[in-house]
Amino acid sequence: MKRFSDQFSTFFDWEKQSKTTSYAKRISRLHYFYPNSTLSQLTGKQRLPNRKLSVHLVDPRGLRPSEKVLRKTSLSVLNRIRRGENPRNIINDSQISEKNLLKHLGNNIKIKNNIIKVTKTDKIPRLMIISENGKEVPIIVKNSKDASKIGEYHNAKRQFLETGKSSGLKKFKKIKIKDTDGKSHQFETSPKKIIEIEDRKEEPEFFDIYGS
Repeated sequence: MKRFSDQFSTFFDWEKQSKTTSYAKRISRLHYFYPNSTLSQLTGKQRLPNRKLSVHLVDPRGLRPSEKVLRKTSLSVLNRIRRGENPRNIINDSQISEKNLLKHLGNNIKIKNNIIKVTKTDKIPRLMIISENGKEVPIIVKNSKDASKIGEYHNAKRQFLETGKSSGLKKFKKIKIKDTDGKSHQFETSPKKIIEIEDRKEEPEFFDIYGS
């Protein structure tokens, strides 16, 4: 793997020491569209690759605020269609254009002659919240498979909080989720710590457990 720059092995090493400036923000955004490029390429000293990463594959941290909203809405539409709801009704209710759906879902949705089909799984990165080491943390997961695991965990955690039965949490003790930065995360399964997490919340928070 080629180095990001002479001083830093990876983009993330560079990002940790960079200050919040317009320059750093521009480099960070470009990196999400050209994830395999070096610093010299991102600064314009060398030529960038001809092919830009499709928007639906871009890490949500590299999206503009308006794009993040469209990503969230698009994933919500995708998940609802997968659950068997009427595709056309969902799109109309969501008030999102077919153009934006195709842009933010890529080849995971096909619209032709008013027929709408979606894939069973996808590799669209999305922001999720998990409970880990006694606290809630945001992570970027790589695909719908990992998002579904987190969704199942939240269901088990909610069942415990509503009924006091923690048996549903046991199967998550050895499951790990690797985020887009390559860091592994392990679910919090301690009933005591889960209760402590809930007690620290000032108000109840509701997350889209399926990663939309």
